[in-house]
Amino acid sequence: MTKLLKYSWVALLFLGLTVNAQKKWTVQECVDYAIGNSISIKQSNLNLNNSQVNYFQSRTGLLPTLNAQIPYGLSAGRILNQTTYKYEQGTQQYLNPSLNFQWTFFKGLQQKHTVIQNRTLIKAFKYDAEQSKNTVLLNVINYYLQVMNNQEQVEIAKIQVETSKQQVERTGKLVKAGSKPEFDLYDIKSQLANDELTLVNAQNNVRIAKLNLMQNMNLPYDFNFEVETVSLNDPEISNYEKNSNEIFEVAKSSQPNIKAADTRIESNQYAVRIAKGGLYPYLTLNANLNSQFSDRNKITVQGQQSGNVQPIGFVKGDTVYSLPQNFTPPSFQDYPLFHQLKDYFNKYVGLTLTIPIFNAWQTRTKISSAVITRKQSELTAQNTRVLLRQTIEQAYVDMVTAGQQYLAYKKQVESLELSYKGTESRYQVGLSTSIDLSLSKTNLGKAKANLVQAKYNYIFRNKILDFYQNKPLIF
Repeated sequence: MTKLLKYSWVALLFLGLTVNAQKKWTVQECVDYAIGNSISIKQSNLNLNNSQVNYFQSRTGLLPTLNAQIPYGLSAGRILNQTTYKYEQGTQQYLNPSLNFQWTFFKGLQQKHTVIQNRTLIKAFKYDAEQSKNTVLLNVINYYLQVMNNQEQVEIAKIQVETSKQQVERTGKLVKAGSKPEFDLYDIKSQLANDELTLVNAQNNVRIAKLNLMQNMNLPYDFNFEVETVSLNDPEISNYEKNSNEIFEVAKSSQPNIKAADTRIESNQYAVRIAKGGLYPYLTLNANLNSQFSDRNKITVQGQQSGNVQPIGFVKGDTVYSLPQNFTPPSFQDYPLFHQLKDYFNKYVGLTLTIPIFNAWQTRTKISSAVITRKQSELTAQNTRVLLRQTIEQAYVDMVTAGQQYLAYKKQVESLELSYKGTESRYQVGLSTSIDLSLSKTNLGKAKANLVQAKYNYIFRNKILDFYQNKPLIF
């Protein structure tokens, strides 16, 4: 029974590994995995989170500040006795607690403009994150189609190999029958070897395309990785519904990289206002509560006296009196902590008007730098539009070219198929050579491969043009 359970677990584990190895990734699964594991997208999201933190900080910067301080110290040497107001040699412990309030409620509108600027930057970073997702999306779809393209190339190469094997078999029979010379068989076998090499290269191209796809997904390479084949009908080549200029007009008002660039111009305009705010005075409200304590402070206790005071002589014209008969000099007692804090408690409130007069041209320099940064952002936005227009124009020309190539290769394949059948028939009756047959077959294989490549190029370029018009990328 134990062995049965053991073998059952092994069988289930093997079955699970087999099912996992046979899993085929769909386009949507590849896109979702890539978006969830893309480092660039995660970095964009962190930049967005950081901008949100800065925005929160700029808003709380409008609030006043309140700080408590409790400095404690021990000093030694000559110390002023706060009771007798004489300097004495010794040590002293002191405590000076305070509560400070400060609120700068006007600072050339710098604080207000900082809040607006940071709020604008949040929008820009959101567009950046969206752009990162779009980039990952296009790359994954491109490499996914490359995998499918190369897989079709493999199927074409397999058919070529199978055809060559059949020709080797038929030619071998004809050679044995004496109808064909032996060197014809060598030629056909040479063609078979070339076709097998083409098949190996096509299979390697599939592996490379899968590797590129998995790397763009940030997925560790798996030799058993497979994609779900999407059934793509042969495209109908026709004029695209819009030209490149019309597509660009749609794209420039909807693409996140354009929106991000424009939003940064707005943000930098507020940066200029912030810098100019340094030219204006600012007003600050200050308030303070404080007290103090020292172990050297003492409470003076008055002495007692009774009896008559009698004059006893004169010193430089001043009368000198005798002490009372019963005289007790004043004494000193400890001054408790909380009594001192209460007795020395002090309150303060005031307004401070700061007027900038000369600060070594720092404010003017900041204004000039902010203006330059704004102009740079304007050029960046302009360049982003240029790159977008060029990308759309390139995709449009590539789509038209791929469509024309597809039609040309399609006609070529149809012609070469008829030519190959005729050459094969003539070869069977000795009217053409093995070299003619191999050349015709090679040309047909190349034309089929070119037809498949043009097909996927045309489909992908169409998808790019659809993407820039916010159309869903559906296969």
